[in-house]
Amino acid sequence: MKDGFYWVRMTSGSDCWEVARIVDGCVYLTGIARSVQEPHQIGQRIVERASTAPNCLVCGQPSEDNYLVTGAVWRDEARFSSKVGYCHLRCLEQRIGRPLVVGDFQDLPLNEGVRHLARRNEK
Repeated sequence: MKDGFYWVRMTSGSDCWEVARIVDGCVYLTGIARSVQEPHQIGQRIVERASTAPNCLVCGQPSEDNYLVTGAVWRDEARFSSKVGYCHLRCLEQRIGRPLVVGDFQDLPLNEGVRHLARRNEK
């Protein structure tokens, strides 16, 4: 069996499935550092998030940067034809030829972290 995260059912007749990590045949329940007893049933493998990260529209590498800029920045300055997509912050800055500032981001809770970082560009 391939190492990774799987759905497991620990007892026969139970409808409860738990997430476990399997490494070299040993089963580790999430949050428990030691190996546990053999599960009753091992279900479907869970695809790991890192392998499904979308690619940056500029450099093509996986991007986990999660933010929303205004349409003016995305369409007009960066000239992306699609309304949706992923782009590393630094790649977007290179594409528009300037540092991102607070006003470039939509006023959403999702953007609080990047808006904080953008404030340093306004000094």
